[in-house]
Amino acid sequence: MIPSGQPSTTEPLVWANYITRNRLEALDLDIKTSLDTALPDNVIITDFSQAASLGLSTTPLDHLLLAQEQLPNLKSIDTLIPGLKINRPALSTDTGTLTESFHLNLTAFGFLSFVVGLFIVHSMINLALEQRRGLFRTLRCLGVPIWVLITALGCEMLLFALIAGGSGIGIGYVLASLLMPGVSGTLQGLYGADIAGVLQLRSDWVLSGLAIAVFGSLLAGARGLYLVAKLPILQSPALFARSQHIQRIRNRGAIIGGALLFLGTVVLLTTNTLIGGFIFLGALMLGTALALPLILSKVISALTDRAQPGISAWIWSDLRAQLHMLSLPLMALLLAVATNIGVETMTSSFRLTLISWLEQRFTADLYVRLEEKSDPNHIQSWLTDQGTTALPLMTSETVINGHLVSVYGLMDHPFYEENWPLIEKHTEAWPAFHLGQGIMINEQMAYGLDLWPGDQLVTGHFSQPILGVYPDYGNTQFQMVMAQKQLLLSDKPTHIPSFTILLNKIEKPDIINGLTENFGIHQTQFLDQNSLRTRSLAIFDQTFLITNALNVLTLSVAAFALLTSFLSMWSQRLPQIAPIWAMGIPSQQLARYEIIRSLALGALVAILAIPLGLVLAWTLLNVINVQAFGWKLPFHATPVSWVKVTCLSILAALLAALIPAGRLRSLAPSTLLKVFNNER
Repeated sequence: MIPSGQPSTTEPLVWANYITRNRLEALDLDIKTSLDTALPDNVIITDFSQAASLGLSTTPLDHLLLAQEQLPNLKSIDTLIPGLKINRPALSTDTGTLTESFHLNLTAFGFLSFVVGLFIVHSMINLALEQRRGLFRTLRCLGVPIWVLITALGCEMLLFALIAGGSGIGIGYVLASLLMPGVSGTLQGLYGADIAGVLQLRSDWVLSGLAIAVFGSLLAGARGLYLVAKLPILQSPALFARSQHIQRIRNRGAIIGGALLFLGTVVLLTTNTLIGGFIFLGALMLGTALALPLILSKVISALTDRAQPGISAWIWSDLRAQLHMLSLPLMALLLAVATNIGVETMTSSFRLTLISWLEQRFTADLYVRLEEKSDPNHIQSWLTDQGTTALPLMTSETVINGHLVSVYGLMDHPFYEENWPLIEKHTEAWPAFHLGQGIMINEQMAYGLDLWPGDQLVTGHFSQPILGVYPDYGNTQFQMVMAQKQLLLSDKPTHIPSFTILLNKIEKPDIINGLTENFGIHQTQFLDQNSLRTRSLAIFDQTFLITNALNVLTLSVAAFALLTSFLSMWSQRLPQIAPIWAMGIPSQQLARYEIIRSLALGALVAILAIPLGLVLAWTLLNVINVQAFGWKLPFHATPVSWVKVTCLSILAALLAALIPAGRLRSLAPSTLLKVFNNER
């Protein structure tokens, strides 16, 4: 409930999510409900006066929610209400902000999937229109107005877009249903978010999905409709595919691609924002894709020149001749493979960094979290008597430049200098730190306030040099650490929420049982390195299930686009294949050459996609992540993943070539002989 701030309206007003609102409506109560999708199930928010009008009891109050940022010079609430128990969150994180990491990953890779889809749809529309050029000319000769033809083609595209969009929404819903339990468990385990494990198919999602499908189809087919509108009735189809015209298209694409790469780089270097990072990503992917046909043409021309005369030279020449019809599917395959490499590299970097950070940051034998009522001095004395080393973590909070900053006080002990990771540090940082001659801040605060070792943090009467910057992955808040004696000299209220325990060869179960028996510490308040590492990695692996599913999906769709291109080119391939068959090369051998050609394309695209994928991963780790969450991840190259994705690309090309190769293998000689009927 929320306190009454305005006079009560004539009808009660409550906030609830979809499920709760439907349940309230089923009760047939006179309640005006406002939708709030952020609320969990079976929870409503309303005014005190509205609750009373609904017959809900507002007394006694069972708990209050305290905002983290309070007005200055206020008395602490526990002094105003004696006996009040304050439960502080175990993790000083903001659920709404942290869950944006999921949205960011899904948005980025969803956008890449959409771009891949645009290339695929554009390719399919162009191939379909190319195959029906003769029909279009016939209709124009019969007197069909060009606007009628364009309108009919536009309606056809619209119909297929709606069918495809509806099918995509259905498949997406099934896929989301399969992934939802894992995502719900991840969010609850990571951030404590109460997420319902049931999907809600909302009308605005359906409409937006259909709108995206229609918009993408019209965007992909606009150029094809324009070319149909400009198609001369008496122009020969052969003139449309002249090599000079194709070369001009390749050169134009490479120039536009280079310009996009240049502009994207300028935006990245000058803006230093999240939007600038996404603009660079889009320019990088689109610019490289546009330059791909020219690059492949040059590479294949060089291979043709080096090939032995005969069949080898014909294979490469034939591949170069068909390249213009395969350009768009190959662009889609390039983007899909690059996305896979980028995600694999990013995920591996995440995982390796997480493991290294956990092993460095959480190296103590045991950690114990205290409740508000616990006596830390008594507990520390008991732990010392048992022969262990107990390092209390002292905490406080302050506000710096409008940001809430968590402050931690560390004891003077070699444990921190030996294990606390620093990404940047001042000379002799730890000795100066323990003497109270400086502080250390987390990476989020360093980027947010642009403070680095050697700089001075000045706020009010507080002024301290920055001695080091440490990684704090997963946290979104500013944080700094100082010597405990330095923190005690400040005027900020402090408390000790946890202990870091070094067992010194004392048995862990004895310490846990002793703390439980003597101080009432529950088992859930203990945490050791092994359990923390296992739980963190399990959550991490679950987190990236969605992006892995998107990777497989984009690669599969790109392979399907390549397959449809091969099939669409079938009738145009016969005039090139028939002379070779007539010279004595059996169709079975030609089928093998077809597969070799496809494998060569897949391998070339995969090799070109590796540097693109690495730049994509670097951008996500060092630009997007910094701007979105305030911390940078080290880049870890994983050649094994490159080999795996390259093999997947070659496998996709192989699967795409199997059906055309099978048709060629079983092709009747009479079909090939018909090619010579017109003495081509």
